[in-house]
Amino acid sequence: MSNIQLTKSHYTAGVQCAKRMYLLVHQSESAAAPSDDVQLRFSQGQTVGKMARDRFAEGVLVTASGSAIQSALDQSLNLVKDVNAPAIFEGAFAWENLLVRVDILRNNLDGTWDIIEVKSTTELKDEHLDDIAFQLLVCQKAGVKIRRVFLSHINSDVRFPNLEEFFVDHDLTEAALAHLPYVETKLKVLIAALEHPAPPEQRIGRHCSNPYGCEFKDRCWASVPKGSTLELYNYRKRKPTKFELYHEGPKLIQDLKNEVELTRFQQVQFLASKTDEPIVNEEGLIEFLNQVRYPIYYFDFETIAPAIPSLTGMRPYQRIPVQFSCHIQRAPGAELIHREFLASNHPGVDPRQECIEAMKAVFEEVGTIVAYHDDFERSLIRELAQSFPESSNFLLELESRFWDLEDAFQHHFYHRSFGGSVSIKKVLPFFAPEMKYENLAIKNGGQAQAALVKLFSDELPRGVKEQLRIDLLTYCAQDSMAMVVIHQKLLKRLLESNVKFIRPHREVAHVGI
Repeated sequence: MSNIQLTKSHYTAGVQCAKRMYLLVHQSESAAAPSDDVQLRFSQGQTVGKMARDRFAEGVLVTASGSAIQSALDQSLNLVKDVNAPAIFEGAFAWENLLVRVDILRNNLDGTWDIIEVKSTTELKDEHLDDIAFQLLVCQKAGVKIRRVFLSHINSDVRFPNLEEFFVDHDLTEAALAHLPYVETKLKVLIAALEHPAPPEQRIGRHCSNPYGCEFKDRCWASVPKGSTLELYNYRKRKPTKFELYHEGPKLIQDLKNEVELTRFQQVQFLASKTDEPIVNEEGLIEFLNQVRYPIYYFDFETIAPAIPSLTGMRPYQRIPVQFSCHIQRAPGAELIHREFLASNHPGVDPRQECIEAMKAVFEEVGTIVAYHDDFERSLIRELAQSFPESSNFLLELESRFWDLEDAFQHHFYHRSFGGSVSIKKVLPFFAPEMKYENLAIKNGGQAQAALVKLFSDELPRGVKEQLRIDLLTYCAQDSMAMVVIHQKLLKRLLESNVKFIRPHREVAHVGI
């Protein structure tokens, strides 16, 4: 342990899970690479941190890091002794084997300093206390006189262009001081764990993804079987907890007896666990499918949600629709028509207005708009209607025509391969195993959002941007085409069954035609 530096990130990982901390320190090379959406959050955090530093004119940034950490430590201590430095950014301080980099150290010009930890969240969270208390401990032990400790996060109430009050500062001095005994006790336990030749034993549990995702989750969950009780849908705030049930009761849904009271959906999961066939409420599914009318628009949005808003009236992390794909079928058996949109990112052009104009060119005044988990699309359209009142009638009329394909799997159709989820990426392989997202350059929504942020930056060469546009259009088209395939195969499946159909109005896209 003598040569190991325990950083703030190591400590907070240890508070979450001692095994995670051990692996980060001793076996970091086996950690999974951060996903694109995690990297995007990290990048946004850096941007927010720079904006926070801009509040302190003439503050000094400590730039040395990595192998040059001693240089950073020396520079930081020298700056602390310099009464003229109004603030120190990324100051490095150490005590014994503990190391911190402080976002902002504000000079009170009386020999004392304030710690300001900057978070790119929009609220104060419980886990922030461990973060700032660790910093307070190390700074005090390193000889820095700390007067107050602040947590600074984004103010969700600000609207562009009025960003003067972009940050909310919480004085957590009393809470941090009161938390110091816990930090010191916890450190002794964690340091002792690090001195062992093997990582500590740790059951899987809620801590595997809370409050942060774990880089070693796949390793720890490798032995969890398919069909485990961890797949029980919407199993929250129950006793026993999901993980208690898994560790102490049956590990498989199919082996459940009377251990827990199951909801309707969970009862369906139980039935599905015992057969290779889907569990289908045929009458309910028929009634549901008969709600759809031609022309049918299979529609999917993609968005960006920047931490720092840049469009009039926009708030932090507001979702901005910058892309959509729409497959259209005008009549039963008619050839599909594909329409798509991806914002131009031209200077001075609001992508929201561009998106609205593109939608006006796609949608006729009649027909059902099919989405998957349509709350997402509908809420975006309502926000667009609020921001652009001149188009509100058009937009709100569209919003009233949505039909959520996900409801088919929430209420009427389930197969055990869904694994306790009804997301489109879990459902699609059952109906079209050949449509693999893994074969695409962009494989999921997190990657798509990260790619859109890159596309709208000024950092990429033209050729790279052109390829990125192609990859984004391909991904979004897959989402809307997936809805076409799922919907049509549901119709076909019921059409070929022995169920008697009630023939509805001829314009309805029903299973009896």
